[in-house]
Amino acid sequence: MLNTEFGFLNILLRAVGLPKVRWLVDPNLALLSLTIVSLWGIGSTMVIYLAGLQGVPDLYYEAAEIDGAGRWAKLRHITIPLMSPVILFNVITGVIASFQVFTAGYLITGGRPGRVAE
Repeated sequence: MLNTEFGFLNILLRAVGLPKVRWLVDPNLALLSLTIVSLWGIGSTMVIYLAGLQGVPDLYYEAAEIDGAGRWAKLRHITIPLMSPVILFNVITGVIASFQVFTAGYLITGGRPGRVAE
């Protein structure tokens, strides 16, 4: 995807008449490129949060409305406590993923920006 000659992004850039970009060779763009690669998996985290939110029963929110609770009170006293196992799971998997970012950066750049492993 980020290859200077055959990468998908450079093919798109050339299709619209722009010059190719040295994503992994230019030290100014290497960090941005690795950030994009690491953000690729954020969709699964959002799906897990959405599933957790759908698992919170509406009954609690209805009871809180009858008691006069506002939005922030519902968030603080209902949503966050019931979502705490999901939040903990996502934090743990996020920490594990952050340790794995080193591997992707090392393999993509060969250990440093400016030298692409090919």
